[in-house]
Amino acid sequence: MLTLAIDRDEQRVSTWEKQADRIFQLPPANTNSEAHLNLLTETLEPMIHRELVHRGFLGENRGYDARLVGWVEVI
Repeated sequence: MLTLAIDRDEQRVSTWEKQADRIFQLPPANTNSEAHLNLLTETLEPMIHRELVHRGFLGENRGYDARLVGWVEVI
């Protein structure tokens, strides 16, 4: 499982990634699902691919199957 956290500028926030358990305890927010889909396909999916390549789990031109397990948004 790969935990990714990004800020409003779509930059990774490693301190949030390390505190995922704490973030799950915050109250839920109401947000726009279309914006989530765009963020997922245009920002997070390429970020996941880069991270898997960086960790050596995936060759540069190899495919993989990713499934979204959860989404947490901190406002």
